[in-house]
Amino acid sequence: MIAFIQHKIEQLFTKSLADISSVEEKAKARIAIQSLFQGIIGTFLAMCLVLEAPLYVAIYVIYVCLLCFCLFLMYKGKFTWVQFNLYYVSLCYLFTLSILSQGKLLIDYFIVAAIIVTYADFQAKKTQLTPLIIGLVFFTTAQIVNHYDIINYPLPKNKEIMYYLHLMIAITLIWNAMIELRKEVYKYKGDIETKNAELIEANVLKNKLFSIIGHDLRQPFNSIQGLMELLESDALDDSTRVSIVKRIRVSNKTALSTLENLLHWGISMQQKEELFQKNMQVSNVINNVFEVLSETAENKKINLENRIDTSAKVWINPDHFDLILRNLVANAIKFSYPQGKILIDGQYHLENQVFEIVIKDTGIGMSKAQLEKLFDKTHINSTKGTAKEKGTGLGLMLCKEFIEQNQGEITINSEEGKGTSISVYLKT
Repeated sequence: MIAFIQHKIEQLFTKSLADISSVEEKAKARIAIQSLFQGIIGTFLAMCLVLEAPLYVAIYVIYVCLLCFCLFLMYKGKFTWVQFNLYYVSLCYLFTLSILSQGKLLIDYFIVAAIIVTYADFQAKKTQLTPLIIGLVFFTTAQIVNHYDIINYPLPKNKEIMYYLHLMIAITLIWNAMIELRKEVYKYKGDIETKNAELIEANVLKNKLFSIIGHDLRQPFNSIQGLMELLESDALDDSTRVSIVKRIRVSNKTALSTLENLLHWGISMQQKEELFQKNMQVSNVINNVFEVLSETAENKKINLENRIDTSAKVWINPDHFDLILRNLVANAIKFSYPQGKILIDGQYHLENQVFEIVIKDTGIGMSKAQLEKLFDKTHINSTKGTAKEKGTGLGLMLCKEFIEQNQGEITINSEEGKGTSISVYLKT
């Protein structure tokens, strides 16, 4: 029954705890809630044992009222006020009981328990010192008053039961505080380990990205510069100039695609706001991608075919969708042989309300070892295409990241020499 009541009280304060962002502050709030709950229950039990002693009953009633008021303040989100004043209210209550019972009900050491709990609760050095000194003053004063028998009030009849009741509550309070601190320590330990792993991964990615910027992005620009210098020559005929302009355009597209992938990757790493999504007509986006990549496909005599139903729609971020399809089709062209074919088809899966987009090519395919490392962020590798096209290896990883951000899934089936089939599953 007591456990049920405690559970309901903790549920009652879920809202106020949700407003506290710090793990440490939430631990303190839980300690305060447990202390309030156990204080109320313990005081009611003690009150039942001293009904024949009006002064004891009066002290218990006042303390219970103050604890209920603290509960109300905590429910209203006034945690900082409760955190400090609960301790001082409890000290006054314990001090009064201690001198009233001449130190024969274990109240003196209950004050020590309160100091220990508070030491666990008030983590900052500035807030530790004052409650610690005040607690020690109360404890010392109670010892002096009790030693000289300054107060002489009759003890309750059930003094032995009250002694053990106070002992149990004191041990429980300290135990709860230690458990919360232990949880907090392990939480921080887990967070540190997670952050270390993330830092190691980020460092590997950073080194890879600098490699991409330093080599793969610089290469097409160097190519463009060299071709531009050739165009300045007066000895070139018209057909050669046209050929050079086409090569410049291809190098420029390669550089722009690499740069765009890098920029999108950087934005995705930093973006924290809510993802904007809308219904996108799949067939139209694929046709736009085909138009952008048509020259690259024509250079290799590759046929692009879109079999997606014009009514098919998916729920996705528009920018992400365009980048995903553009990268996947560009990869298919890159790894397809001349005179090859790239087919895009799709189908609805009514059981889980997703639309599957399938991109098939007749290219070089991949081995099992390549498939296993395909989405490993620590092994971003680039493979040259059938026409020695260069890449960064970043595009496919970016596709997977954006697909998952849109609650989708990507699967790849491939076999060396027999082409690749990529399936993208997106919500409708």
